[in-house]
Amino acid sequence: DVDDADETVLLQRTIIKIGQLLQIGFGEAGSEIIAKNMSNNSGIEPMCDGVKMEAVFGFCDIRNFTDTTECLQEKVMVYVNKVGAIVHEATHFWYGAANKNIGDAFLLVWKIKANDASTHKICDNALVAFLKSIIDLKRENGPGGCLHEYKDHPVIRKRFGENNFEIRLGMGLHIGWAIEGTIGSRFK
Repeated sequence: DVDDADETVLLQRTIIKIGQLLQIGFGEAGSEIIAKNMSNNSGIEPMCDGVKMEAVFGFCDIRNFTDTTECLQEKVMVYVNKVGAIVHEATHFWYGAANKNIGDAFLLVWKIKANDASTHKICDNALVAFLKSIIDLKRENGPGGCLHEYKDHPVIRKRFGENNFEIRLGMGLHIGWAIEGTIGSRFK
């Protein structure tokens, strides 16, 4: 029956979309927790032990964010997401993962597997991802770039001066251990 086939396709697409939204919402660590909860027949158990892991941690924040937020108001979300897309794409391309976004800040992670002899390569990947982010950000700030419109934004020009605005990032890298797991309750 054609209607049943259409409903099956709609259901498949819906499940795929829900999976993609969960991946965005929970990230790599969250996907492991979801998988663990899906594999047992009991209820959802967000309260579980963490796992000690080694990684290269990257931190980026958008400079002059408070002033820019006051200028852009509701449009600040698009602004942050455009910058985030640049950082996240470079991170993903160089085998890292975007772990958390908080306002103007992005936490990025390159996991190191236990007893992995290629730790130096993972560190190099993180550094190259940051360099790529800087290069891409510079390009996108320029004419024709997705961020160039902010240089010409009238309220931003008034706040920062004529041709004085350029989106910049503060960045840092660290290698070490962390405990990975859920923080919160069944409500969040």
